Amino acid sequence: MRTNRTVAALALLVAVGVSLTACGDDEDSRPRGTTTQSSPGSTDPTETGPTGNDQEGESPTEGTDPGEVDLVSVVQSAQDLVAGGSVVAVEWENDAGREGWEVTLTAAGRGVELLLAPDDLSEVSRRDVRLDADEKKAPTVAAEEAVSVASAEVPGIAEGISLDSERGAAVWDVDVRGAEGMWEVRLDAVTGDVLRKERDD
Repeated sequence: MRTNRTVAALALLVAVGVSLTACGDDEDSRPRGTTTQSSPGSTDPTETGPTGNDQEGESPTEGTDPGEVDLVSVVQSAQDLVAGGSVVAVEWENDAGREGWEVTLTAAGRGVELLLAPDDLSEVSRRDVRLDADEKKAPTVAAEEAVSVASAEVPGIAEGISLDSERGAAVWDVDVRGAEGMWEVRLDAVTGDVLRKERDD
């Protein structure tokens, strides 16, 4: 689950880096669908900042402690911030200048990515993103329900969730840190049934 996203993110970063190097910092020269991030402490929203993701997806228990925030609260906070939005992915982001919960939502067929502060879940940043085909429609089983089912299946702390597909059917992959390590619980996104659970260490 994380490998595909990491490879895609790295490919995007290389493409953006090549484009920015070749074309300068002219906003109109960036490839369609890319955005810039403000440098920490910058008041200029067009100033680009760090975009590397060498620690993307790092678990909150391995990096900075995000506090006593559970994944259901993260999902609900993100949906409150994006009118009509449904969460399709949540993961912990820990990168220079970017730390918190990275939440991807679908809203009227478009993708929105939020970075939420680890302590109070306030919005740190927002950008439009391209969604995979399986992420464009809100699933029947909501993210918070999938987290609850997965946490009951593997007692522990849910640390991430993503909407995926298996043989053409929508599924939720939920990462849960249990007493015996990290588990991935796969659920049917229509019925909420657990399809399988496996160690993901």
